[in-house]
Amino acid sequence: MRGINFHGTFQPQGCNYSIPTTAVTAAAGHNLLDLYAATDSYNSTIVGGLEATVGIGGYLTGGGHSPLSSAYGIAADNILELSVITPSGSMLTVNECQNTDLFYAFRGGGGGTFGIMTNVTLKTYPTPPVSLLSLQLTMSSATDDIWDMIAYILTQYPYLSNKTITAYPEIGTSSSGNATTIYFTADFRSISPQVVPYLSAAMQPIISHIRSTWPAASLNYTTSSYPTFYSHFLATAYSAPPGYNFRLGSRLLDAPTLTGNLTALTRTVKSFCSQFGCGPLLLGGKGIWDAVPRGGSDAVNPAWRKTVVHFGKCIQRGEYQGEEKVWLTRE
Repeated sequence: MRGINFHGTFQPQGCNYSIPTTAVTAAAGHNLLDLYAATDSYNSTIVGGLEATVGIGGYLTGGGHSPLSSAYGIAADNILELSVITPSGSMLTVNECQNTDLFYAFRGGGGGTFGIMTNVTLKTYPTPPVSLLSLQLTMSSATDDIWDMIAYILTQYPYLSNKTITAYPEIGTSSSGNATTIYFTADFRSISPQVVPYLSAAMQPIISHIRSTWPAASLNYTTSSYPTFYSHFLATAYSAPPGYNFRLGSRLLDAPTLTGNLTALTRTVKSFCSQFGCGPLLLGGKGIWDAVPRGGSDAVNPAWRKTVVHFGKCIQRGEYQGEEKVWLTRE
């Protein structure tokens, strides 16, 4: 299933009006990389993720968070129309004017739950410039200060999300000899027209506070900028092979959870992250909170409408014993 078409405006089938937005229609055999490349030739982009090989079907019908979500909403919020095959074998056009129940359900209700998507039309946006501030923090695991520092960073997430800054941090451990360190690493992203100066100005109070409060921490950062979202994607996208030998769990946390009880937040982060690491993804923002999907609503988890951080971690790791693969719970 291949084929990508760009639209200057889009009229959903069965509707007597056009939607005044640029859009792209893609067959379900394409992945995110294909759509980024195609829309970039029109100086546009879609709301998509950072994994090059992810197919559009599962990503979109599952919701789909993105570095652009804080500005433009969840990917499913940007679906304008779908063609689907139902379990009974019917081929349907699904939009705000026909089959509206499926239009609601397919947008965030789960990949393959209601049928098979064969093509989709997505709203596109003028491609923004992207700036990165790549932050690396390490500290000895022999002190609890590292968890105080990480908890402090999380308390700053609502401030950053209000500036439409996103990040995909990773917290983990590394060992050298008998010493173990805990690291926090992240690319903080901004799509402000001011690019690097805007992002650096937003991050400097946080960086200064860390340096003055936790001088034992090793802190380094670099900045970079890209003229388009596609050029940024090519430079920073993940490209892991399919299939991982672990299982993930996650929670969606709002601003009061992050800024309320700092002692409880520190204790929770240490418990949650100290074994296999974790990823407190900074993805929330006004684009998600204020999204108005076509037709008025969609099946995206309502918790996203107040979420600041998507907090994920490994809760089970698969191991091989002889010829048999077993799952060992390590929580």
